[in-house]
Parts: sequence; structure tokens; C-alpha cells
Amino acid sequence: MSSNGNLISQNSPGVGQEEVYALVAFWLDTLIYGEALEGAYLSLFISSFNGLWRGWRRGASKVFFVGMCLMFLLTTVDALVTAHLNVYAYTWGLSREKGPVEILHAWNRWDRFTHSVMISLVLWIADFLAIYRCYIIWEKNWKVILLPSVLLLLSMRADPAGTNIVNLHWFLHPEKSWLRPTALVFLDMCYPFHLGQNLLTTGLIAFKIWKQHLRSAQSGVRAYTGVTLVYVLRIIFESAMIYTLQMLILVILFQLRHRAMVIFQTSLAPSASIVFVLMITRVERARTRDLGIQASRSTQTIEDAIMKEWPGSSDITLQQSVLLGAWKRRTFSSRVFLGGICVMFLLTTLDAVATAHAHLYAFTGAIAQGKNTIAVLQDLTRWDRYIHVVTVSIVIWIADWLAIYRCYIVWQKSWKVVLVPTIILLLSISTNTVNLYWFLHPEESSLRPTVLLFLDMCYPLHLAQNLLTTGLIAFKIWEQHHRSFKSGVRAYSGITLIYIIRIIIESAMIYTLQMLILVVLFRVRHRAMVIFQTTLAPSASEPPSYLVV
Repeated sequence: MSSNGNLISQNSPGVGQEEVYALVAFWLDTLIYGEALEGAYLSLFISSFNGLWRGWRRGASKVFFVGMCLMFLLTTVDALVTAHLNVYAYTWGLSREKGPVEILHAWNRWDRFTHSVMISLVLWIADFLAIYRCYIIWEKNWKVILLPSVLLLLSMRADPAGTNIVNLHWFLHPEKSWLRPTALVFLDMCYPFHLGQNLLTTGLIAFKIWKQHLRSAQSGVRAYTGVTLVYVLRIIFESAMIYTLQMLILVILFQLRHRAMVIFQTSLAPSASIVFVLMITRVERARTRDLGIQASRSTQTIEDAIMKEWPGSSDITLQQSVLLGAWKRRTFSSRVFLGGICVMFLLTTLDAVATAHAHLYAFTGAIAQGKNTIAVLQDLTRWDRYIHVVTVSIVIWIADWLAIYRCYIVWQKSWKVVLVPTIILLLSISTNTVNLYWFLHPEESSLRPTVLLFLDMCYPLHLAQNLLTTGLIAFKIWEQHHRSFKSGVRAYSGITLIYIIRIIIESAMIYTLQMLILVVLFRVRHRAMVIFQTTLAPSASEPPSYLVV
């Protein structure tokens, strides 16, 4: 969907910043798809798959199921080829004396061309599904969808991403200058067609639902299902808002020929796909929530409901305390976890900002100044790199401390149980503090042997502390479950102790595996460890958040 570099003059706005725009676009694409920090589309598609599968037997749902699965596959391919293209453009391509912009504009490259084709296919499927939904809601009235269908056919004919014959041929053979005027016309038509079709179908669907709601209200019929027509209307507007605004911005930027449009072009595939996933997810959640409300119209308190699930005993068991602790948000332990998670979130956000600045400078500004990218990223005396190192250290310390505190609570405040994990944490803080000092003062060569020793200890200490606390918590819960089972007491709340063990282990799995990989890579001094080091802050912040969710 992106325009060819030859179609935009060197006097266009933002020309000198295109390397920055391209890098930001790649990050935005991975964030929306889900490759970075548990981004939106991938997570939402997985969570909505059950709702899609349940509706498979209905005729209309089959169309949406197939369409959304195709969009997911195409968007995944697009994410992979975009990642390959950007990694090549900003690394290997530079070693061949080519600039990132030159590589990103090479339309005869397989990854660049595939990216364009994938975006076109995704947009066509998205527009088709929107038209089909409009057709169903308007009781299969083909006259209503006549104009949107014409716009879709025109956009397919004029789409600049290379899937129509003219543009496909010209992108592969840019030396044929006689095709340039036709390509320019098609490029100018593309985004307005997509925007017009999107606004038209969304407006038609919204109008039909509003009209039905008005008719129901006038006749005195009200919906008691919890998912009202007005709520559905709101879901449709909010779900389509991101894609519509993105397309509107692209219409403006493309008419201005501003290079910043690449930021919004690159992420078109996931943002177009996410519209339908958001609709299904929100409707399913509203329906599930309503079923829970309708089935539990009772005057008893939540605390009474929890306590009544354990007959024959007045003592509060471990599972009851977990459930009651989750409900009573004013307890001290809940405040501790809330405070810790909030601080970790702020630090992780700061780390993300500092890391983004460091990489943008290293891959754009530093190259323009004749500096080496790797040298910039390894210069820990720079403010952005040093902030990254400090925030990662603090986040890991807080994560380890919260794990120890949870272990302390689960083991009924027995300090002997958490003694070894606490010693490991203190040792880790001490060694990291020395390392942080040396990073700022690398000229003090006398510290080098000590720092190298402490660096070798860093990841093994964190890994050991994580495995120890997770194992102690899981063992205590399993022991309680085994004891309850032997005494004939079983939990009927739906949240069993075994399920709690599974939650704890699964929540800590990503961070634990990441730390294990870092132990191995750091031991062999493999440069690939930077891949896992950079994302340590969000990975360490996730386990406490997963447990709460």
C-alpha cells in the first residue's frame, strides 16, 4: 500500500527524516500486531477465537470465520516480511553501502513486494466483510450495498499495492516511465476509495441499528439481555475508529506527499484486521457478563458466597484467603502488590521511551554523523542507554521482591522460608549496584575484574531466585490441595488450588525462560543476548500483572 519512492520528489515534506519514520512505522506495526509487549491484534484474535468457533454453525458466521482467519494469516505473513525488510535495511544493507530508504524503496525485493500485496489483500477482505455485514443487517437488500460494492471494485482496480496488473507490472519494472502517469492517478484514488467505503458501510450499519432501536423504544419493547442495540452501535463505532482515523490521516498525508505517511501505511494490515476482532471480543464479553448478572441476583455478599463453598469447617483455608484477598482490595498485601505493579509500570514505560530514543538515534542520527550504530548502543554513558540499564535493574529487583513477598504470605508469614531468596535478592542488588557505577566510570580499570565477575553472577542469581520462590509457592499450594483432598474437602468455587498452581507457573514462564536463555548466552558471550536483554523490563513486569488478570 505504500507509495514508491520515485513518485515523491526530494522536496516533499519530511524527506530528511524518512529513516526515522520507517523505524517508528516498524515498531508501531509490531505493537499493533502483537510482536512487541503483548500487542493488540494477536492477543485479541486468540481471545476471540472461541467466539468465532462457536458461531461456525451459523451461515453468516462461517463467512466471518473464514475471512478473519485469512486476514490473520495474511497479517502474520506481513509482520514477518516487514520484520525481515527492516532488519535488513538497518543492518546488513548498511554494510553494502546502501541507505535504509533506498532499500525500503526497492520494490523488486521479495519482502517489500510481499508486504504490499499482503496489505492489499487484507484491506480487500476487510472491505468485503464490512459490506457483507451491511448486507446481512439490511436483511439481504442488495440495493443498499450497491454503492459500497462499486467503491470496493474501484479500489481493487486502483489499489497501488501492486495486486492489479498495471501497478504490479510497474513496480517490478520501474524503468517503464510511460506507466508513471497511470500509477500516479491510481495512487491518488486508493485511500479516498477505502475511506469512502469504510464510512459508508459503517454509517449504513449504524443507521439500521439506530432505526431498529428507535422502533423498539416507540413500541415499548426494551431489551433485558444487557447487550442493547445502542451498546452494539457504540461497539461498531469504537471498533472501526482506529482504522478510519488511520485512513483519514493517510488521505491527508498522501495528498501532501509527506514522508511521515509510512508510519501509518506499514501498520494498515493489523489495524484493518483488528476491527472485526474487537467487535466479536466486546460483544462476547458483554454477553458473558450479562449471563453472570442474570444468574446471580442474590442479596448475599461476595464474602458469604466464598465462605459457603467450604462446608463443615469454620477455618479459613488457603484458597479462601486467596479469593478473599482478591476481593478485599483494602488489605495491606493488596496495597503492596498494587504499589509494586504501578511502580513497575512507570519504570517499564520510562525504559520503553529511553530505548526507543536510543535506537532511533543509533539507526538514524548516528549514521548521518558518521558514527557506528553498535558503538552508540554499547555506550552506556549515554543518558538513554544508562536509563535503560538502571530501569531494568530496578524493575527486576521489584519483581523479585514481590515474588518473595507473595511467598511470605502464602507460607503464612514464615520468615525462615524466604530467608534464602532474600539473601539472593540482596546479593543481586549489591552486585548490580557495583556494575551500574562502573558503567558510568569505565575509566576505572581496577574495577574491571570485579565487574566481570559480578556480571557473570547477575543472571544466574535472578534465575535462581525466580525458580526458588515460584517453586515454594507452588509446593505450598499443592500441599494444601493434597491435604484437603485427603480429608475429603473439595472446593466448589470453580477456582481449584491446582488451577492456581497452573496460573502461577504459566505467568512466570516467559520471564523464567528468558532469564535461562540469558544465562546461557551470557556464558558463551553470544551477541544475540541483546535481543532478550532489551525486553527484560516488560517481561519482569508481566508475571504480577498476569496473576492479577
